[in-house]
Amino acid sequence: MKFSKTLLSTAVLLTSSLAMANTYNGEVSLEYADFDNDLTAISLQGVYHFTPVDTANKPLAEAAFLERRSFVNAGHTEFDFDGGSSDAQNIGFGFYIPSTIFYVGAQYVKMEDENDTVVTLGITPIDGLLVSTSHSEEAEDYEANIAAKYVSKLAGDTAINLEAGFAQGPDDEEDTLSLAADYYFTSFFSVGATLEDQEESAYGLRTRYFFNDNFSLNAQIVSADEADAYSIGAAFRF
Repeated sequence: MKFSKTLLSTAVLLTSSLAMANTYNGEVSLEYADFDNDLTAISLQGVYHFTPVDTANKPLAEAAFLERRSFVNAGHTEFDFDGGSSDAQNIGFGFYIPSTIFYVGAQYVKMEDENDTVVTLGITPIDGLLVSTSHSEEAEDYEANIAAKYVSKLAGDTAINLEAGFAQGPDDEEDTLSLAADYYFTSFFSVGATLEDQEESAYGLRTRYFFNDNFSLNAQIVSADEADAYSIGAAFRF
């Protein structure tokens, strides 16, 4: 998949001219993933926050979450595999209801002739914590699930992000447990680990580094029984 010189030059312009900004509204990211089972994917994603996100004195990767900034997002992903290729589109939103602890979101995904909509409801009982549950349109009935994300500042510029999720499998399928944690050595740099356990376990390591307030790189490796995978990506904010 080729990207135009205009897009690349625009990215360079934005990251250089906005390097010292302490707020942003939008972020565009490009990511490449490679799986051992002869599958690769390249994804272009964008998110726009309705009100500016202040990054001062916060982990840059978690600033929008900590400030409960509502957003819209959209993206396109190209898949290549033995015997062919396919693509998928996604669009959605996340909305923190003003003056309440409630959050609502929805994501629509279309791939070939299939599509699905996932609706999420959540609460933010304390600063830095979101607890939510989701329902997929593809599922005939609601399948019990819960997800939690908590970000807390520590001493100096350090911080920690903790994530956990549980989803009941449909019919007699295995339940899914997921865990993740990131440690922010500074507001610009984090290293984390992930675990997902269903019929098999998948372990991952991930990192993200901001060169300035607007431009970042990220990488992740995942090891599973059936296939290993890695991904690399870049993002810029404006």
